[in-house]
Amino acid sequence: MDLVDGLEGRCMLAIPKKGRLYERCMQLLKHIDIRFHRKERLDIAVCTNFNMAIVFLPAADIALYTSEGRVDLGITGEDIVAESQVQLETLLQLGFGHCKLCIQAPKRSNIKSANELAGKRIVTSFPNLTKKFFQELDSTKETTVRYVSGSVEVACPLGVADAVVDLVESGATMQAAGLEAVHTIMTTQAVLVANPNSQHKAMIEKVKKRMVGVLIAEKYVMCEYNIMRKNLEEACKITPGMKSPTISPLEDKEWLAVKVMIAKSDVNETLDRLEEVGAIAIWINYEVVVGSVIKIENFYQNTFQKRDMYLPFIFQPRGSSKLSILQLSVGLISTISMRRNPKVASSILAADNFLSFSGMKKGGRGWDYGGFIFFTTKYILVCPRTTRITIKMYHK
Repeated sequence: MDLVDGLEGRCMLAIPKKGRLYERCMQLLKHIDIRFHRKERLDIAVCTNFNMAIVFLPAADIALYTSEGRVDLGITGEDIVAESQVQLETLLQLGFGHCKLCIQAPKRSNIKSANELAGKRIVTSFPNLTKKFFQELDSTKETTVRYVSGSVEVACPLGVADAVVDLVESGATMQAAGLEAVHTIMTTQAVLVANPNSQHKAMIEKVKKRMVGVLIAEKYVMCEYNIMRKNLEEACKITPGMKSPTISPLEDKEWLAVKVMIAKSDVNETLDRLEEVGAIAIWINYEVVVGSVIKIENFYQNTFQKRDMYLPFIFQPRGSSKLSILQLSVGLISTISMRRNPKVASSILAADNFLSFSGMKKGGRGWDYGGFIFFTTKYILVCPRTTRITIKMYHK
């Protein structure tokens, strides 16, 4: 059976074949457990666990292919969708690939606004968006908009244009070319788009729901705490959750246990406010879909501003129980496989600032791993790509 026969009846998902969105798209597909193997020199890969195929296309072509029904859904930038001027259903903003489509003029020109460029020469890879913008500014003389496929920033130094319209991510390329942004036409990020007439509605909805789950896991964490009944209303105002918190009774009838989702960006402020209304035993649960490596120290420092307020991590692997610890010492890196040699792993971990190492049990494939608690930050945790880990921080 050739490749064409293998694609028949499959839902087709297009992602950028290279560039700023490619790596993030590949990570996202792994996180939602879409499995495939891309053969060398081939831009189509058949999924092994879904009735789907992945098509690798130039990002600029994905909107067009999707609108024409050549593929059922795709991931590309909002800027590409707007520039293509095609009929698509935008299902989801994906939260990566953030850029701005900016009008950029040479610094030495002293041009400070878009109005000053009306009637001038503009070079861009986004002619439709650029023409639409300047049509509203043109009065006596029409702005000349010329299309180039790349290297837009060199148009001004070469004397081809008075200004350019191009995407700005970090601004490094713009600054290196002696340009500065004078106006933002639109902000953009990666989006999931679909053909509204696709025959694979159920598959598209399944992919969308999985992506929503990943996005929620990236933005929110589970917070658990105990609170007296009389203070519950105040605590719920601080942590209303995505819909409402889960509330459970405790043995002491005056106390309740609360579980609720909170935004990662609000963790420190939320914990302080909960403490003020009498919450105790506050836990923060981070569920991580592991790509390959988590550096504990960086996670610890970047996530929590007040390090002295928190007790150790607890890791609870979900899914595959096989993982390894890379111990970092002066001139020494040693790898410990929990599954293959639990006794060695246990003794080394216990000897180096680990409070406990428990949950070992013998299973059909060998030894399984339960969890451990530690106070140190000098380890890198390496896990299979499909492993989910809960990282708990206990607020004193």
